Amino acid sequence: MAECHLMPECLPSLEWLREKGIKMGVATSNSEGVAERILEIKGIRSYFTALVGRRAGLRMKPYPDQILRCFAEMDINPALGVVVGDSVRDVRAAKSAGIYAIAVPSHFTKRRLLEEAGVERVIDHLGELPRVVSELNHGQVTD
Repeated sequence: MAECHLMPECLPSLEWLREKGIKMGVATSNSEGVAERILEIKGIRSYFTALVGRRAGLRMKPYPDQILRCFAEMDINPALGVVVGDSVRDVRAAKSAGIYAIAVPSHFTKRRLLEEAGVERVIDHLGELPRVVSELNHGQVTD
């Protein structure tokens, strides 16, 4: 867990999203216990309404099960949501659920593969997320 790092601009973007009243959740291939501990250690657990990790009966990404469960736990219609991920599996899971996908490439992902998976938008860092979310909401997110 010590080797887990927040992406650049993570905290300001999470804070902006929370200030706008946007619900956020985590769908991860980690166990829920490990994910809870990582989020707590990094000081960001309070930003997320839902956390869905490996669970019996839910297929893991690239299947949409975890993401759809996460949206259900947040009581959000997936068609109105956005998935932000850093892997091809994240993008494929979002696309198979019919959800708009934004990718933030990390050291282990290649932009070309994200684009081939069908991502709608690729951003270079999380600092771009507030602008992109504002654009998607066509002004419905207010300052």
